[in-house]
Amino acid sequence: APTIVGKASLNPILFRGVGMVADPDNPLVL
Repeated sequence: APTIVGKASLNPILFRGVGMVADPDNPLVL
């Protein structure tokens, strides 16, 4: 998920919190 990775570069802390949920490649995504 390039978009998620891009956001992670800007908000690494936020990414750690929502990365798993926001990543469309994650099978657990809601």
